[in-house]
Amino acid sequence: MLFVTNRVPSGENPLVSEANRQLKFEDEFVHATNSLFYCRADANGEITEVMSDGFFASLAERGKMGRKKCSALYPWL
Repeated sequence: MLFVTNRVPSGENPLVSEANRQLKFEDEFVHATNSLFYCRADANGEITEVMSDGFFASLAERGKMGRKKCSALYPWL
């Protein structure tokens, strides 16, 4: 599952983005930031920061499955 959040992850230097780092979000720490984190959660609940380029590339790849249906509206897919 892909998702975007502005919730602050736990850990050292939480606001410094790094591709492919594992993120954790604590239930009791629900502060928001003006930064966005582009993430992927796998079936085991592991959350990985994929950065914006990886996030949108994954969306585009998933969109190709329905490309024929949407090509008139979204020619860039």
